[in-house]
Amino acid sequence: REGELIFRLVYQFAGCKKPFKRLWISSLEKKAIIYGFKNLKNGNDFDNLYYSASCRQKADWLVGMNMTRLFSCLTNTKLSIGRVRTPTVKMIVDRDREIKNFKPKDYIVLNADCSKFIATKKVIDLNKAEEIFNKCNHQDGIIKNIDEKEKIMNPPTLFDLTSLQQEANGLLGYTSQQTLDIVQSLYEKKFVTYPRTDSKYITDDMAMSTKDVITSLASKYNLNVPNINNIKKIINNKKVSDHHAIIPTKESCTMSINNLSLEEKNIYNLIYLRLIMSIGNPYTYLSTSIIVDIKGEEFIAKGNQTINLGWKEYENQTANKEKIIEDVHVGDIIHNINIQKEKKQTSPPKHFTEKTLLAKMETAGKIILEENLKNAMKDSGLGTPATRASIIEGIISNGYVIRKQKQLMATEKAEFLVDNIPEKLSSPILTGEWEQKLSLIEKGESELLRFQTL
Repeated sequence: REGELIFRLVYQFAGCKKPFKRLWISSLEKKAIIYGFKNLKNGNDFDNLYYSASCRQKADWLVGMNMTRLFSCLTNTKLSIGRVRTPTVKMIVDRDREIKNFKPKDYIVLNADCSKFIATKKVIDLNKAEEIFNKCNHQDGIIKNIDEKEKIMNPPTLFDLTSLQQEANGLLGYTSQQTLDIVQSLYEKKFVTYPRTDSKYITDDMAMSTKDVITSLASKYNLNVPNINNIKKIINNKKVSDHHAIIPTKESCTMSINNLSLEEKNIYNLIYLRLIMSIGNPYTYLSTSIIVDIKGEEFIAKGNQTINLGWKEYENQTANKEKIIEDVHVGDIIHNINIQKEKKQTSPPKHFTEKTLLAKMETAGKIILEENLKNAMKDSGLGTPATRASIIEGIISNGYVIRKQKQLMATEKAEFLVDNIPEKLSSPILTGEWEQKLSLIEKGESELLRFQTL
């Protein structure tokens, strides 16, 4: 939509009246490009796409400009308002208030040392916890039940921009804008494909070249080559609209990373490892749950044991972190069990980080109750992968949010904004309504005038 708008604006500004054709491709593979040029589409076929984008542009400008002026004048405070930025600010304000108003509650965890494992029991009532402790401490117990299940964890999908920003923020502490700048630089240096994408899949015409990339990367970095036939897991033409997922380019397999900055190396490593992981075999493990009966009170122990590392072979994670429970049987008697009391408190929600805020923005449609509005936002949320980083930086530069290490926290100005504007301006519902109408315009099922006079 926005790419169509950019071209039309330049076309109009130049006063051009000539007919034009549209190259419509989602893959930059040579085969796809050649096919696209042989099947150029009539430019007028995309008029509705342009009309939709034009409505979005004008409405965003008019509403943002007028609401900013109106509420700045009414409150005698500079309040920058935007259809996407303001709901994002409200999400952070709401989370901070939830934390501030949270009242912790005490509870007790009783830890029973069963020699080969620790079984626990959580008790909310403090008096009841003391009663259970006095009854069960240094008593014998019996293994009442053992439940073993083999579980499967499928490989992660490829990166779109938002998921890459989330991963980089969680693992490396990079801000969304830093990650976007780094991956853009890698793109310009021909190490990775186009970064501003909302897709986590590739198209079927890319299968052979992607297999070559995976094999070359595995060889280059001395990794075991995953089952190349699993490539079908990451192919889905229907889930690739404008651009496919972010993956390493074929050229990068023969280029040295020595001239890249540390940050560029880190992001490139995330991208190429994700590609290899995405076609790995499932991670399978045995999940064990044991119930120990002590004087009629049930204590529970849980543990996992890896069966097959699968795709986790390529992740910085090993089975050493697992709680493995072995060589125990139903009916086993455990003598003189020592129990320790551990006093704990319920925890408030955590402040947003860029990783968790991006996830919340991406799924903002889920908090809308109206089904048609939710459907309109299901693929977009608040903002787009290309704009979310600038939205976050914008609310920080406008003084609504401060960044403390990884945490994002609302300022007094943000609370003032949320408290002094209509709820509709701070709710994702407005975006949902707009996206629904813009989608109808794009499909030719609604008129511009109807949207512009809402």
